[in-house]
Amino acid sequence: YLSLLPIIGGVALASLKELDFKLKALIFALAANQAAAFKNVVAKKTNKENWAKKLGPQNMYAVVTILAFLATMPLVLFQDLPHLKGLYQGLEAAGKLKDLVKFAVFSGLNFYIYNEFSFLALSKLSPVTHSVANTLKRVVIIVASCIVFRTPTTFLGNVGSAIAVLGTLLYSLSKKKYSGSAH
Repeated sequence: YLSLLPIIGGVALASLKELDFKLKALIFALAANQAAAFKNVVAKKTNKENWAKKLGPQNMYAVVTILAFLATMPLVLFQDLPHLKGLYQGLEAAGKLKDLVKFAVFSGLNFYIYNEFSFLALSKLSPVTHSVANTLKRVVIIVASCIVFRTPTTFLGNVGSAIAVLGTLLYSLSKKKYSGSAH
Protein backbone atom coordinates (compact mmCIF):
# COMPACT_ATOMS: atom_id res chain seq x y z
CA TYR A 1 0.00 0.00 0.00
CA LEU A 2 3.00 2.32 0.31
CA SER A 3 3.17 2.39 -3.48
CA LEU A 4 -0.19 4.21 -3.44
CA LEU A 5 1.42 7.28 -1.82
CA PRO A 6 2.99 8.60 -5.08
CA ILE A 7 -0.41 8.36 -6.78
CA ILE A 8 -2.14 10.29 -4.00
CA GLY A 9 0.73 12.77 -3.74
CA GLY A 10 0.90 13.28 -7.51
CA VAL A 11 -2.80 14.01 -7.80
CA ALA A 12 -2.62 16.35 -4.80
CA LEU A 13 0.42 18.15 -6.27
CA ALA A 14 -1.28 18.49 -9.66
CA SER A 15 -4.34 20.00 -7.96
CA LEU A 16 -2.43 22.27 -5.58
CA LYS A 17 -2.61 25.45 -7.62
CA GLU A 18 -6.22 25.01 -8.76
CA LEU A 19 -7.56 28.48 -9.46
CA ASP A 20 -11.19 27.83 -8.57
CA PHE A 21 -11.02 25.75 -5.38
CA LYS A 22 -14.26 25.27 -3.47
CA LEU A 23 -14.38 23.38 -0.17
CA LYS A 24 -17.91 22.13 -0.84
CA ALA A 25 -16.77 20.66 -4.18
CA LEU A 26 -13.82 18.95 -2.46
CA ILE A 27 -16.09 17.45 0.21
CA PHE A 28 -18.52 16.08 -2.37
CA ALA A 29 -15.67 14.77 -4.55
CA LEU A 30 -14.13 12.99 -1.57
CA ALA A 31 -17.53 11.55 -0.64
CA ALA A 32 -18.07 10.37 -4.23
CA ASN A 33 -14.66 8.68 -4.28
CA GLN A 34 -15.37 6.99 -0.95
CA ALA A 35 -18.75 5.82 -2.21
CA ALA A 36 -17.17 4.44 -5.40
CA ALA A 37 -14.49 2.60 -3.43
CA PHE A 38 -17.13 1.23 -1.03
CA LYS A 39 -19.25 0.12 -4.01
CA ASN A 40 -16.25 -1.68 -5.51
CA VAL A 41 -15.44 -3.54 -2.30
CA VAL A 42 -19.06 -4.53 -1.67
CA ALA A 43 -19.58 -5.52 -5.31
CA LYS A 44 -16.44 -7.65 -5.31
CA LYS A 45 -17.64 -9.52 -2.21
CA THR A 46 -21.22 -9.77 -3.48
CA ASN A 47 -20.11 -11.15 -6.87
CA LYS A 48 -18.87 -14.26 -5.04
CA GLU A 49 -22.39 -15.06 -3.76
CA ASN A 50 -24.32 -17.75 -5.65
CA TRP A 51 -27.30 -15.51 -6.37
CA ALA A 52 -24.99 -12.82 -7.80
CA LYS A 53 -23.14 -15.34 -9.97
CA LYS A 54 -26.51 -16.34 -11.45
CA LEU A 55 -27.24 -12.71 -12.30
CA GLY A 56 -23.87 -12.09 -13.95
CA PRO A 57 -21.83 -8.86 -13.75
CA GLN A 58 -23.98 -6.91 -16.25
CA ASN A 59 -27.27 -7.62 -14.49
CA MET A 60 -25.66 -7.12 -11.10
CA TYR A 61 -24.50 -3.68 -12.24
CA ALA A 62 -28.04 -2.87 -13.41
CA VAL A 63 -29.42 -3.78 -9.96
CA VAL A 64 -26.73 -1.68 -8.22
CA THR A 65 -27.52 1.27 -10.50
CA ILE A 66 -31.25 1.09 -9.77
CA LEU A 67 -30.60 0.88 -6.02
CA ALA A 68 -28.15 3.80 -6.18
CA PHE A 69 -30.72 5.85 -8.10
CA LEU A 70 -33.38 5.16 -5.47
CA ALA A 71 -30.97 5.88 -2.60
CA THR A 72 -29.77 9.23 -3.98
CA MET A 73 -33.08 10.55 -5.32
CA PRO A 74 -34.19 12.10 -1.99
CA LEU A 75 -30.90 14.04 -1.72
CA VAL A 76 -31.15 15.21 -5.34
CA LEU A 77 -34.74 16.35 -4.85
CA PHE A 78 -33.87 18.12 -1.60
CA GLN A 79 -30.86 19.88 -3.15
CA ASP A 80 -32.21 20.70 -6.63
CA LEU A 81 -36.01 20.82 -6.53
CA PRO A 82 -36.19 24.51 -5.53
CA HIS A 83 -34.11 25.46 -8.60
CA LEU A 84 -35.80 23.29 -11.25
CA LYS A 85 -38.63 25.65 -12.20
CA GLY A 86 -36.29 28.58 -12.87
CA LEU A 87 -33.83 26.36 -14.75
CA TYR A 88 -36.63 24.90 -16.88
CA GLN A 89 -38.02 28.36 -17.72
CA GLY A 90 -34.57 29.72 -18.57
CA LEU A 91 -33.72 26.80 -20.86
CA GLU A 92 -37.11 26.95 -22.55
CA ALA A 93 -36.80 30.72 -23.13
CA ALA A 94 -33.34 30.25 -24.63
CA GLY A 95 -34.55 27.40 -26.86
CA LYS A 96 -32.03 25.00 -25.29
CA LEU A 97 -34.36 22.57 -23.48
CA LYS A 98 -34.32 19.95 -26.27
CA ASP A 99 -30.51 20.16 -26.45
CA LEU A 100 -30.25 19.64 -22.70
CA VAL A 101 -32.50 16.57 -22.81
CA LYS A 102 -30.67 15.13 -25.85
CA PHE A 103 -27.21 15.62 -24.34
CA ALA A 104 -28.30 14.40 -20.89
CA VAL A 105 -29.68 11.17 -22.37
CA PHE A 106 -26.57 10.69 -24.55
CA SER A 107 -24.25 11.41 -21.63
CA GLY A 108 -26.21 9.14 -19.31
CA LEU A 109 -26.14 6.22 -21.75
CA ASN A 110 -22.41 6.63 -22.33
CA PHE A 111 -21.75 6.83 -18.61
CA TYR A 112 -23.84 3.72 -17.99
CA ILE A 113 -21.95 1.77 -20.67
CA TYR A 114 -18.59 2.96 -19.29
CA ASN A 115 -19.59 1.91 -15.78
CA GLU A 116 -20.84 -1.46 -16.95
CA PHE A 117 -17.43 -2.12 -18.51
CA SER A 118 -15.85 -0.90 -15.30
CA PHE A 119 -18.00 -3.32 -13.32
CA LEU A 120 -16.92 -6.15 -15.64
CA ALA A 121 -13.29 -5.16 -15.04
CA LEU A 122 -13.92 -5.18 -11.29
CA SER A 123 -15.01 -8.81 -11.55
CA LYS A 124 -11.50 -9.59 -12.83
CA LEU A 125 -9.45 -7.22 -10.62
CA SER A 126 -8.99 -6.47 -6.95
CA PRO A 127 -10.83 -3.36 -5.68
CA VAL A 128 -7.51 -1.55 -5.03
CA THR A 129 -6.17 -2.30 -8.52
CA HIS A 130 -9.48 -1.16 -9.98
CA SER A 131 -9.30 2.11 -8.02
CA VAL A 132 -5.70 2.68 -9.11
CA ALA A 133 -6.67 2.11 -12.75
CA ASN A 134 -9.56 4.54 -12.29
CA THR A 135 -7.18 7.15 -10.86
CA LEU A 136 -4.83 6.70 -13.81
CA LYS A 137 -7.81 7.07 -16.17
CA ARG A 138 -8.65 10.40 -14.56
CA VAL A 139 -5.08 11.68 -14.95
CA VAL A 140 -5.05 10.61 -18.62
CA ILE A 141 -8.40 12.36 -19.22
CA ILE A 142 -7.15 15.55 -17.59
CA VAL A 143 -3.92 15.53 -19.62
CA ALA A 144 -5.78 14.74 -22.86
CA SER A 145 -8.30 17.51 -22.15
CA CYS A 146 -5.49 19.99 -21.54
CA ILE A 147 -3.94 19.04 -24.88
CA VAL A 148 -7.18 19.03 -26.90
CA PHE A 149 -8.58 22.24 -25.40
CA ARG A 150 -5.14 23.89 -25.17
CA THR A 151 -5.56 24.58 -21.47
CA PRO A 152 -2.38 26.04 -20.01
CA THR A 153 -0.88 23.96 -17.22
CA THR A 154 1.59 24.82 -14.52
CA PHE A 155 4.94 23.16 -14.02
CA LEU A 156 3.69 21.88 -10.67
CA GLY A 157 0.60 20.39 -12.33
CA ASN A 158 2.72 18.61 -14.92
CA VAL A 159 5.08 17.23 -12.28
CA GLY A 160 2.13 16.05 -10.18
CA SER A 161 0.55 14.28 -13.16
CA ALA A 162 3.84 12.59 -14.00
CA ILE A 163 4.28 11.44 -10.39
CA ALA A 164 0.73 10.02 -10.38
CA VAL A 165 1.34 8.09 -13.61
CA LEU A 166 4.69 6.78 -12.35
CA GLY A 167 3.05 5.90 -9.04
CA THR A 168 0.51 3.81 -10.93
CA LEU A 169 3.35 1.97 -12.63
CA LEU A 170 5.05 1.47 -9.25
CA TYR A 171 1.83 0.10 -7.76
CA SER A 172 1.37 -2.28 -10.68
CA LEU A 173 4.94 -3.57 -10.44
CA SER A 174 4.84 -3.99 -6.66
CA LYS A 175 1.46 -5.73 -6.84
CA LYS A 176 2.84 -8.16 -9.41
CA LYS A 177 6.03 -8.80 -7.43
CA TYR A 178 4.50 -9.28 -3.98
CA SER A 179 1.23 -11.00 -4.80
CA GLY A 180 2.40 -13.19 -7.64
CA SER A 181 -0.56 -11.87 -9.59
CA ALA A 182 -0.81 -9.40 -12.46
CA HIS A 183 -4.09 -7.96 -11.15
